[in-house]
Amino acid sequence: MSKLKKILPYSIIFLPLLSVYTISIFYPIDNSVGKEVSFRPPGYVFAIVWPFLLIFLGISWFKRINSNIKINLIYIGLVILLSIWGILYNINFMIIFFCS
Repeated sequence: MSKLKKILPYSIIFLPLLSVYTISIFYPIDNSVGKEVSFRPPGYVFAIVWPFLLIFLGISWFKRINSNIKINLIYIGLVILLSIWGILYNINFMIIFFCS
């Protein structure tokens, strides 16, 4: 049990990565999204950059976990927003598709 208590705080490092990718399994974004944007980078750039950004977000949160509650609420809000944008995009796309 004490080993689990030592390891458990480190799980927050992977929480942003886990939450964003778990939601994206259920609400995938199509490869055709943003094709009309001329300055859109190729998909492999996102595949390389996003895991690093999410891990660094988790490390930053881990280093400030014992700060005041406002900091933790900001991190929680950021992870929630990063996680639900795919849901909101898919719902918005469905509304536009079915209403037009």
